[in-house]
Amino acid sequence: MAGYRYGRKYILANKEALEGESFLLASGSQIHSSVKLRDWAIIGEEACLEQGVEIRRSILWEKVTVKRGTKVVDSIVTASKKVTQDLIGEIY
Repeated sequence: MAGYRYGRKYILANKEALEGESFLLASGSQIHSSVKLRDWAIIGEEACLEQGVEIRRSILWEKVTVKRGTKVVDSIVTASKKVTQDLIGEIY
């Protein structure tokens, strides 16, 4: 549980980068038209979000791929990772 609290503080600190916007999408990102962005999200450069993906209150660093139908909620995904299963409250 201590790791989750640390992660939550990190998420909230980085959320300030949104500067009043709900979503920050960096250049070069490929986002399928069916992707659902909820609440707020930061999507890094050259990220790839495949069909049916849902991102909620999360930060994805550069070159992250989120595979078809996957949910990322209250999480941080670090650079160049491939997300193949749901992430909830995790740093990956």
